Amino acid sequence: MRSPVRILTWNVFHCRDAGARPTDGLGHVNRKHTLRIASLLAGAAADAVMLQEVPPLAIPALAAGAGAARGWSVLTGPHVGGVWLRGRLGAAAPDLWRSHEGNANVLLLGPRLRPLGPARALRLNPPREVLARARRHGDGNPRELRRWLAEPRRAVAVDAALPDGTACVLACTHLHGARVGWHRELELGRLAAWLGAGDGPVILGGDLNTGPSDPLMELLHDAGLGGPPADPRVGIDRILVRGLEVVEAERAWEPGRRRVRVGGIEVEVSDHDPVACAVAAATASG
Repeated sequence: MRSPVRILTWNVFHCRDAGARPTDGLGHVNRKHTLRIASLLAGAAADAVMLQEVPPLAIPALAAGAGAARGWSVLTGPHVGGVWLRGRLGAAAPDLWRSHEGNANVLLLGPRLRPLGPARALRLNPPREVLARARRHGDGNPRELRRWLAEPRRAVAVDAALPDGTACVLACTHLHGARVGWHRELELGRLAAWLGAGDGPVILGGDLNTGPSDPLMELLHDAGLGGPPADPRVGIDRILVRGLEVVEAERAWEPGRRRVRVGGIEVEVSDHDPVACAVAAATASG
């Protein structure tokens, strides 16, 4: 019997907690929860982990928690000072610095998956193309355009062999929370063209910042990547698969699984639920 490959994607919200919800008995503390998130990743026992909104200085601890044998990351931003300085300031006052300490998209592979080459990255909002399209569209929202260009949006991918030797592209991304339709269209179109260039298996995990009902998701579906999720709790955080058998459909973690205690306070780490699925090499037909 084939052993399924377990995939997890999670926007870790800069390793902060989601904030107080007194009606649910949840509090808030102004500190990082890096080691607690690492412990949750260890319990997930995933073969491939795609993380978003990762503080760059937290990458080693999260990779160790996930049991990663190999990992790659792409930095997004914003950039105020160097990585070390931003990280130290962010750790000292998470509520103050929030995303301004810097972000990374991180792709982690466990020992059952074997990399087949170097990782590669794609910028989803290259300034030259963004500005050219803005001129064509007559963009009437310069503030939103500046907000979009201020932070590079990227995807990172690597070719890897599954346990049975099947070659597969694994990719991690975090799209912009766009308020203008053509901004989403540009990023989704570039991502679809990048991952759809070949005809082999692909696993894409990440925060797409748009829901399954968005018509622009057809750009990814046309590249053979996934479709509407079976779990109604799955929203903007997705695992989309092409050319593999989905053994367990993408599911959001059950409520309460990311709750931890900090001293005498119960908090919910991150403001996103992780999403997990399991896949295997497609069986030959006929």
